[in-house]
Amino acid sequence: GRADAVSFERHAWMWGQSGLAEAFSNFPGITSYSYAWLMSLLYAITDRSLLMLQSTSVLVGVLCVYFTWKLTQHLWEERHARKAAWGMALFPMVIQYSAITMREAWVVLFFILGLIGVVRWARDGGLKPIAGGITAFTAATFFHGGMFVAVLAFLGLFWVLYTQRVRLSWIRERLRSEPEL
Repeated sequence: GRADAVSFERHAWMWGQSGLAEAFSNFPGITSYSYAWLMSLLYAITDRSLLMLQSTSVLVGVLCVYFTWKLTQHLWEERHARKAAWGMALFPMVIQYSAITMREAWVVLFFILGLIGVVRWARDGGLKPIAGGITAFTAATFFHGGMFVAVLAFLGLFWVLYTQRVRLSWIRERLRSEPEL
């Protein structure tokens, strides 16, 4: 917990104090230090401020509450969306992770955005929600490698439903084309 937060902040400062170009060159790839790298970009354009990093976490936590409300709105009615948003806002772990310099709030944010993409795709179809869902789940993967499972699950769901639709249309076409006896 606290040791991770300290380590992320130290790496952010180390990578950000030489300027934006140097901070960009330190991109660590898909590791837990992607969060530290993102924060180093803030340090590179401003200065070292733990309060700023905590403020970004608070902002991300607020966005998690808002997008929980939006996700629930897509699924149920407004009163359920309000309850879900309150639940998210008052959930102790969300409050904790939104108040310290940790990557978990970012993981949750991008996971919720990915779920919104899944729900929109299931409801409306189209490529835009698929692309949005995959992009959000992939962004979550940069903060926590285990989120790659969400990308695979979404692609698996898409593949199963897509092949089912193709098979059903093929069967309908075959039934239409058979001559009556």
